[in-house]
Amino acid sequence: MQGIYYRYFPQLVQRLSLLAVSVVLMLSTSPRLSLLVVPFALGYYVMGPRFERKAGLLAQDVNESRSAFTKKLYDSISAMLELRANRAVAWDRKRLLEHHAKLKRLSLLQVLNALYRGTVRRVLVNLGAAALFVYGARLIQQGALTLGAFVAFTFYYLRVVGEFTYVITSITEQRLLMYQAQRVYDVLQLRPDVEESENPVTLPEIQGRLALKNVHFSYRPGLKVIDGFDLEIRPGERIALVGASGSGKSTLFKLIGRFYDPDEGEILLDGVSLRELSLGQLRDAVGYVFQETYLFGTTIRENIRFGNPDASDDAIVQAAKAARAHEFIMQFPDGYETIVGERGIKLSGGQKQRIAIARMIVKNPRIVLLDEATSALDQINEAEVRAALETLLEGRTTIAAAHRLSTIQDYDRIVFVEQGRVAEVGSYAELMACRGRFYRLSQGEEAAV
Repeated sequence: MQGIYYRYFPQLVQRLSLLAVSVVLMLSTSPRLSLLVVPFALGYYVMGPRFERKAGLLAQDVNESRSAFTKKLYDSISAMLELRANRAVAWDRKRLLEHHAKLKRLSLLQVLNALYRGTVRRVLVNLGAAALFVYGARLIQQGALTLGAFVAFTFYYLRVVGEFTYVITSITEQRLLMYQAQRVYDVLQLRPDVEESENPVTLPEIQGRLALKNVHFSYRPGLKVIDGFDLEIRPGERIALVGASGSGKSTLFKLIGRFYDPDEGEILLDGVSLRELSLGQLRDAVGYVFQETYLFGTTIRENIRFGNPDASDDAIVQAAKAARAHEFIMQFPDGYETIVGERGIKLSGGQKQRIAIARMIVKNPRIVLLDEATSALDQINEAEVRAALETLLEGRTTIAAAHRLSTIQDYDRIVFVEQGRVAEVGSYAELMACRGRFYRLSQGEEAAV
């Protein structure tokens, strides 16, 4: 789209102007010679766009094939350990070579089409020039045309052919670009499902009181993930969500963060519906610690500062100490300036989790959502992360989704989620005493251990 405005359009105006001037000079020099070269110009006009259009489509196919090949190459390198461990290197190489063969075939077709296009243009131009010289020689012999006028006409002819070729190529390429621009146009016409209210409510202070009232939600019509969920959470209360995989725990987190809106029912924060609340205030008030922490390929300092871009260096160090991360950070030669690598590949799972907790401490949210924050850690790392979490969660409304029941025994209430509904709710002792779903879940866990 940018190319149309800053490259194609200005040059097209310039070339059309030169083409018009050259045609006028041709007609004024010799109308009969001008009529002679018209069929050759029309011949290229009829055949040229066909080659240009095919060239453009082939170029698009080549770009897509090259993207697919480079993606496959990246996947193959990233999965080298698994490929070797499963003796699948030859299998993967075959798939990679198939992508390469497709790219090679399309690239060859693109080159051949460019050669055909150039050949057709040159043949028609040279045929026109040959006819021009034959007929021009007769006109000079008859005295109907001077030698100087013939030389000038030849110059105009070559100029017209050059400008005419550019104009056809440019128009065809721009038409192809407009086809591709349709994608951009379609994206620009999309509207997000979750939009901020025209007059959003901004609370003077977030207390952290949440209420989910008869919430229903489905990703696809007819397949409900959340089906009539009701729960009220007091400020500073610790709530644990337990249940089988697919029961809707992670979806509830997305609804609380308003990444989606409920199909029915509503979620309120401090008495205000999330639909009416300022999105900026909501996102500032909610902090997430996921099972898989995403770290940027920059320094530890910048990864912690991501929680609050305005945080000072001292605040970052204090947050790292509170998250039990300062000690291992200082063991690196570069300390807080250590580059963690893509997605934090240079850090262990426990180290990444503690960086994520430090990030949340710097952010200082009123509500913390923990989505299986310790399930992938060994016992030593889990103990460190749990100690760091105690600092983070102090005085904050906390909702945790957990599989390890040992991590939620001291929570205020445990909510057993089943098929998107609240099946049981109570403290750990209460749920164990009533010997219901939660009790059976805990007995199954002990048996598995």
